[in-house]
Amino acid sequence: MIEVLAFPQLENVQPNIIFQKGRAPAHWNLEVQNILEEKLPRRWIERGGPIPWPPRSSDLTPLDFFSWGYVKNIVHQSPMCDTDELKS
Repeated sequence: MIEVLAFPQLENVQPNIIFQKGRAPAHWNLEVQNILEEKLPRRWIERGGPIPWPPRSSDLTPLDFFSWGYVKNIVHQSPMCDTDELKS
């Protein structure tokens, strides 16, 4: 399914996509992981994957967890001089 339905639609947004896998046991299959690594190298979220699935939290979903880490890395790349620079 992923090769027939998802990847053709994702071609237009490559390499700006990070794929979040579901937690269903079928998704842990090594064949699925190999396909993802081939099509989206190091850009997929999964338990034991290149971007690890975070521990369960009542207030954060895995996407929230990843997004905040991504934003934090961008914000802290260089020191901010003032609040206006941080806002921009």
